[in-house]
Amino acid sequence: MQTADFYPAVQQAMHARALDNRGTLHPALLRRLGEQLADYLLTPEADARAMAQQFAASGLALSSLLAGAEALQAALLDAGHAAEARHVIGQLSPLMLAMNDAAIALVLREQEQIRAAAARAAEERQSDLLLRRSEADRLAVLVNELSTPIIPIYSGILVLPLIGAIDSNRAGVVMEALLTKITEHSADAVIIDITGVAIVDTFVAQYLLQTARAASLLGTLVIFTGIGAEIAQTMVQIGVDLDGVLTLSDLEAGIEYALGSLRLAIQPA
Repeated sequence: MQTADFYPAVQQAMHARALDNRGTLHPALLRRLGEQLADYLLTPEADARAMAQQFAASGLALSSLLAGAEALQAALLDAGHAAEARHVIGQLSPLMLAMNDAAIALVLREQEQIRAAAARAAEERQSDLLLRRSEADRLAVLVNELSTPIIPIYSGILVLPLIGAIDSNRAGVVMEALLTKITEHSADAVIIDITGVAIVDTFVAQYLLQTARAASLLGTLVIFTGIGAEIAQTMVQIGVDLDGVLTLSDLEAGIEYALGSLRLAIQPA
């Protein structure tokens, strides 16, 4: 008896159950699997576990394997090979059990791979979030530094030009930065220029006065410059008390006054 004579019956039966297989098996691969199945079922004492692992790894389904075995048995009976047909049944039982174990092991490996991939993705997301948060913190620090440029123009004299809107968060940052710079430079005078502040409301006015008082407690002269007519009118209307606060028209005047307080002056070369 030639085993190859029964290949077509096995292959045809397995092809009919092709959609049961995991993934899409190429027809050429399905033919080879049919040949291997026929060879195994007609080989005495074949290694069921090794063959089952090979079938499971290829994606062959139990239903497809069973269809091939039944087709082989029917073909053997039709050809008058009853003993070989009974041998197929004996070989099929351990193969089916081994296939079931191999399929379970394969699923477990895939689940472990999925869990590992999910863990890696979670770690990458966490790392990306930490990186983004670090970058956001760095940018926030940079923005605060750029929005609070405290410039030493001479030994003991600092200039703080305020530009744009001032909210409670920025007000706290500016005051803290200014007091820190006053201490670092042992500043005798600070010029706060508000030319770039478009709107002065009650909050902004109170913030400016609090900043001036805090600097004064450190023994530093505070000079406000850039208070235009419109802002001055607004401050009067909202009842801001500017008594004891030194105000000058523009930054140039503030610099001259600060220099004068140190018995210095700008002279032509």
